[in-house]
Amino acid sequence: MTTYKQPEKDKSRILLWNHAVESLTSLRDSNRILNTTYMEHLWLYCQQQLNEKLDIEAFIQWKQYADICYQTKKPEELKIAFFCGNEPENDVKHLLGLGVRIENIYAFECDSSLFNQAVKSLHNTYPLLKIYKGKIEDFAELQNTKFDIVYLDFTGSLFKEYPLAELI
Repeated sequence: MTTYKQPEKDKSRILLWNHAVESLTSLRDSNRILNTTYMEHLWLYCQQQLNEKLDIEAFIQWKQYADICYQTKKPEELKIAFFCGNEPENDVKHLLGLGVRIENIYAFECDSSLFNQAVKSLHNTYPLLKIYKGKIEDFAELQNTKFDIVYLDFTGSLFKEYPLAELI
C-alpha cells in the first residue's frame, strides 16, 4: 500500500493548504485578478488615451459588482474538493486545523480498493466526511456544488488519462 505519511509530503501539504486557505480568506482582497487599484489606474489610462472623460458610473457599477463577487470569507465557509486516495486523513486533519468545517470537505476516489481503505481509515475519526466513490466530473454533472478549492493531486499523468488527440 502506498503511504502519503512522509516528511516531504507533509511539508508540501502544509504549504499548499495554508497558502490556498489564506489566499481565499485573509488575503482575499489582495488576490483578486482585477483588483480595484489596477482597474482605477486602467480607467484613468483609458481616459488619457481617449482624451475624453469616461462615464464614471460604469466604473462604480463594476466596483460594486466586484465587491459582491469577492466578499470576504472565513475558513469555515470554504468548500473544498480533493482526491483522497487511501489516506485522506492527512489532508482532512490539516484542513480542520485551518478552520475548514468537515461538512464543507468533499473527498473523491474512483478506485474501489482505495475508496474502501479510505472509508475504513476514517470511519471512527471523521464520520462526517463525505467520500464519493467515483469521478469528480460525474459528481459535478449531478450536483450544483460550487467549490472554492479543487485540489487535484494526481498520481499519474493527465496526458495518459486524457491523450492530447482526444482533446483536439
